[in-house]
Amino acid sequence: MRGDERTLVEAALNGDVASLDALLARYQGKVTSMVRSLLGNTHDAEDACQESLLAASQSLGKLQDKEKFGSWLLGIAYRKAKDLQRKQARERNARDAIPAPEMKLAPVDRTDLNLTIFEVLSDLPEDQRVVLHLRYHGGLSYNEIAELMSVPVSTIRGAIYRGTKSLREALKASFENQGS
Repeated sequence: MRGDERTLVEAALNGDVASLDALLARYQGKVTSMVRSLLGNTHDAEDACQESLLAASQSLGKLQDKEKFGSWLLGIAYRKAKDLQRKQARERNARDAIPAPEMKLAPVDRTDLNLTIFEVLSDLPEDQRVVLHLRYHGGLSYNEIAELMSVPVSTIRGAIYRGTKSLREALKASFENQGS
């Protein structure tokens, strides 16, 4: 896939709009999912995703390693989501408003494993939720995540360890409660 990605990037850099569209479409789902996990709001996630895809298409010439388009795009999306979080925090502080309660999924048939995992993930601390998402959904290496987040690799290892442990414990408790 890396060779195919390189070919698409080179074609896009040479003005091939279809290749650019194919690249962006390939990663749009991952980008949306990652920013949604950061922002917790589908509307904001869609906005951040669109801003990220636009920024990537406008600055494609700055991509240094043509085989790492995906991690480069996820990096842009991560920074856009963090910028939006900071902007929203400033607006909340400026209005001196009480933050809205965190949205939870409505009670549903808890036998659906995907909804259970999503619910448990949404309760994890942000650092754990983001690194787990980047690692397992985004497919990034520990080094790529560390570079993206500007932290040491050991910090990423620790966050993934703690996040996986918390996820395992919460899922175990969830399924034990189901049996009651």
